[in-house]
Amino acid sequence: MKCILTQLMFICLVPWLLGSFANAQTQKIAAYKKLESSFMLLKDKDTYKTLYGEHAYHPASWTIGARFATKKPTRTNADWKEVKLPFKKLDGINFSKLYKNDVPAHLRLSKKSDQLVIIFSGSSSDFSGGAWVNQTVHYIDTVAKSKGVREVPNILAFDGYFTPKSLSAKPKLPPLTTDLLAKDLFIRITHYAKKFMPKVKDWGVVGFSGGATISVTFTRAASVAHEILETPNPLQRLGTVSFSPVIDGRISMVNIDRGADLAVNEGGIGKRHGFRNRASWMYFWSPETALKLVDNKNDLDWYQAMLYNNFVSHVLYDVVEAFPEFKWNWDLQTDSERTALEGSRFSHFFLDYAFKKHQEAFSLEEDFDEYSSFVNIIHEIKTDIYMVFSLDDMMLLRHPDDADSDSIDVVKERADTVNQMENVHLFLPERGGHLGYLVDGSWQKKVIAELLSPIKKQRELLRAQ
Repeated sequence: MKCILTQLMFICLVPWLLGSFANAQTQKIAAYKKLESSFMLLKDKDTYKTLYGEHAYHPASWTIGARFATKKPTRTNADWKEVKLPFKKLDGINFSKLYKNDVPAHLRLSKKSDQLVIIFSGSSSDFSGGAWVNQTVHYIDTVAKSKGVREVPNILAFDGYFTPKSLSAKPKLPPLTTDLLAKDLFIRITHYAKKFMPKVKDWGVVGFSGGATISVTFTRAASVAHEILETPNPLQRLGTVSFSPVIDGRISMVNIDRGADLAVNEGGIGKRHGFRNRASWMYFWSPETALKLVDNKNDLDWYQAMLYNNFVSHVLYDVVEAFPEFKWNWDLQTDSERTALEGSRFSHFFLDYAFKKHQEAFSLEEDFDEYSSFVNIIHEIKTDIYMVFSLDDMMLLRHPDDADSDSIDVVKERADTVNQMENVHLFLPERGGHLGYLVDGSWQKKVIAELLSPIKKQRELLRAQ
């Protein structure tokens, strides 16, 4: 009798589970379609003019403009504290340790919340500057409160992995956005959350630029770990939002080097000159100020050169200084000395030094492209990722000023591979620059609302999968 009842329950339950799965998938697809339809950037000329006035479009001006747009929401620093995340082995998980010291992070604790949102800043963005973090926190809280949540989520934000703050944790190897870095952080966050946020059940991840790449490899690390442990993955219900991940590291470095060469050799910008030198007065810019740059081509060229040269003059400088065994002369004086380094700044350090150190440490057989690209590991991800990047992203194109260059084909090919993954939901607008689409803050809010808000019915359906 018991056997018959069990069979009847199974017969009744299977269609319900399949229906729940289909319903959840339908809701999820509908959510992504809704986001795409609400993406107003350059949908048509009339819409663009209504939203952004008479200013012409250029990916560089939008990229710069978005950076200042994210400074608008204020953040109450009293709510935050800096914490140190130790590395302690998890039973059954053999993930390697990258950082010698405890890794610094910034925590906003909500003791009654069962949610944790992890934010990975852009590679060179620090927490104090607020780029990307402010706006994200603002929208997370706005969405949570609009849904009637009494306690806003816990938030754990990381400085960019190229910043002095992150490098102070003493990485054993120069940091690359591979699963080595992601697995190290996964162990640390898991341990810290269990100890200091015991009520947390669900994690969500948001990443920007290089931090977006980490968000992908981090999500993969979580999938691998929980599959080994046969335990529920805390990312299952909320998932990951990845804004402008670096889909091809080699192309990005070539573009940065090319832009820096143009800045120094043709633009007359000092070798140690970048946005960081201008931070004191550029902080007061508005997004509209940056958008106006495109109205004067000379101004735009100069600031675009500054944007690229900042990576070499400050970002690369900070990384190289953390590894003094890599000899580098930062005080080149003559044109011939500068010419000797043309096109080989980022590329030289990361391809000829950093990657070789990784090869020696792990006896790697892969080349740099295979080792550094998340495209090769994304099939192992078991939770939802919403990924956004623009086809005119200056970090992706071999020739940033030529939107018809052959590198678009490379990007489209890799995007097609990514888009075939069941759990990856890719949005690939033709325009938007490198995170430039975040000028439209209302759209980012909708992304957060669809993917990180506590929508109970939808989340329960997703959990049934």
